[in-house]
Amino acid sequence: MAATRPEAVARVPVDPAEGVTSAKAAEIADAAGLPARTVDVLVRLWEVLVREDALLVEVNPLVRTTRGQILALDGKITLDDNAAFRHARRGGTSLAPDDPLEAAAAAKGLTYVKLDGEVGVIGNGAGLVMSTLDVVAGCGARPANFLDIGGGASARIMADGLSVVLSDPDVKSVLVNVFGGITACDAVAEGIVRALDGVRPTKHLVVRLDGNNAARGRAVLDARAHPLVQQATTMDGAARRAAALAHAA
Repeated sequence: MAATRPEAVARVPVDPAEGVTSAKAAEIADAAGLPARTVDVLVRLWEVLVREDALLVEVNPLVRTTRGQILALDGKITLDDNAAFRHARRGGTSLAPDDPLEAAAAAKGLTYVKLDGEVGVIGNGAGLVMSTLDVVAGCGARPANFLDIGGGASARIMADGLSVVLSDPDVKSVLVNVFGGITACDAVAEGIVRALDGVRPTKHLVVRLDGNNAARGRAVLDARAHPLVQQATTMDGAARRAAALAHAA
């Protein structure tokens, strides 16, 4: 609508220091053609945003019934994790993940989501990890997790991530897919070696390294010569191998 009917979109600036007062809410409602009774809803939305340290407070849809009631049929709230300490101090509900693996990953500062598959997936960058999940699924296997070690991952971060994934009993094999940019592949390889020495895995790892210092990274893994670590040169090849190992486990 913003592109085809820009005149139908009401834009009302809000001074963050002043906030959405009743007067400002009335201005918003009038600009959007909303009934006067939505003013209270708009004020409360702002109050929740500020009180809960939210990044987003959205009601969609907000409806008017045939009886004239104003109802929020659905809503979405995104909280700022950086402010969680304030709510814990006030005795608020803990924002810690319920899943123990997600909690362990969060404690290490990792972006990890537990899934219901058998192939553990580690990559650098959310887009690459999402693509890897799709490729694993295309090979007839199911991803066991989403784990993004980030764009500048150190050997320690790689080791921490691998230890979390390997501790998942559902994981039958692990696919590490890294394209070196800010993250150097040799640092990733050093992290894998560190994790292998500390965790002593019983599951196969398929590692695909490409980009910055990829040759050095492959050499590090070759020198370690761990019997459970295999290397692949392409993402598709690595995913096929990880899927086959998971199915054979």
